[in-house]
Amino acid sequence: MKIGLRIGETGGPDGYSAPLPRFGIYRMAKKSMKKAASGTKLGSLVKDSITGFTGIAIGRTEFGFGCVHIRIQAPGLTEAGTPIPVQTFDDQRVEVLAPPSKLWAEPVETPVKLGDVVRDSLTGVVGVATGKTVGLDGQINLFVEQVGLTADGEPKSPLYINAASVVVVDRRELKVSKDSVATSGGPMPREIVPLSAPH
Repeated sequence: MKIGLRIGETGGPDGYSAPLPRFGIYRMAKKSMKKAASGTKLGSLVKDSITGFTGIAIGRTEFGFGCVHIRIQAPGLTEAGTPIPVQTFDDQRVEVLAPPSKLWAEPVETPVKLGDVVRDSLTGVVGVATGKTVGLDGQINLFVEQVGLTADGEPKSPLYINAASVVVVDRRELKVSKDSVATSGGPMPREIVPLSAPH
């Protein structure tokens, strides 16, 4: 299947005939960690319990296989005068130091469910929504993994696509490998190519 074709040109009774990709689950040892309260609120002052990195929780990504990542922006600038790069950590290792000091936007509604086959109406990219990121502004970006491999036999780079430009092509459910014993965790992002800036 060529990315960018119109959905009706991809074949199949429902217009989507490419096989769904196989998703690997990393086996994770069960470790006792201080877990943040379920659903770390965006805008909270938080700290990574391992590195000590501290800042404001500016984004939350939920992956279809159970992994939740929190994006943290530290206050201040680097010695070069640029913002300190945003860091991402598993929710299980993020500790809430203080609740949000102001009210932030509620997440925008989207009909997309994780596992759905989606098409970006701007670029024509087709893939499976395997993650959903909510930012402080309430906007939702989807982590979309394209079906198939590159000419070199490697998985295509996942993309962040704004949920507002996505059309659901087919409803699917993500299936966890029957061999997995993981109680949490999910696909770690490879190189991410943003179509729109993730929030």
